[in-house]
Amino acid sequence: MLVPLTYWNESLGLAVIIDAAAMSIIHSHRQLEADANESGGVLIGERRGVHVWVRTATPPQRSDLRTRTSFLRRSKKHQEMVNDAWRLSDGAQVYVGEWHTHPEHMPRPSLVDRAGLLVRAMQARQSLVVLIAGISEDFVGVQSSLLLTHCVLQKNSV
Repeated sequence: MLVPLTYWNESLGLAVIIDAAAMSIIHSHRQLEADANESGGVLIGERRGVHVWVRTATPPQRSDLRTRTSFLRRSKKHQEMVNDAWRLSDGAQVYVGEWHTHPEHMPRPSLVDRAGLLVRAMQARQSLVVLIAGISEDFVGVQSSLLLTHCVLQKNSV
């Protein structure tokens, strides 16, 4: 049985739980080769009070724009997958955030990442989870209002 990963955000007092299946989708797109392009998609899950449980991640689609150092989600398929999850879960599963890769071992959000997250969080009128998969480590954070804060992996969830 695969165990979900739990990340804790001390300043917000919330947990981000990520199912192993969702993490598997994301990690399958790590930029391990020198010429690999960035990948990305959306995170679909459940909001449980202040906590967020990520159930799945959409994979990159053909019409998304991908370069070595950028990713732009353009495909309508991502939204269709959110709509399908919402319908099949009787409204329990919704869009909860974004994920993408960076071609670095210890990724951190760029200024472009931060600006895009701020706009999306303001449009959604709620906090969003951001996951950036690096070559060997991941950055998991929460964008709420004007602040992007880091979440720390809980040791007992591995």
